[in-house]
Amino acid sequence: LLREKGFKGNVHLSFQSRVGPAKWTEPNTIDKLQELGKLGIKRVAIFPISFVGDHLETLEEIGEQLKEIAIHSGIQEYY
Repeated sequence: LLREKGFKGNVHLSFQSRVGPAKWTEPNTIDKLQELGKLGIKRVAIFPISFVGDHLETLEEIGEQLKEIAIHSGIQEYY
């Protein structure tokens, strides 16, 4: 659907909200952002697709914590 609308970028799927030492679904969003930064990606847009309707903690994680990680990884624009 994105391609039909003219989107020419890349799409990546990652997972967040890992807590504790237990194995979590991968790839982790933190790892993905760091990887993209190392690849020289300068702009990302994060679209949460579930678990955000009533979880302010998750919205804060996506909007603030992950943004800081992205910027420190070399990404210049985080949406």
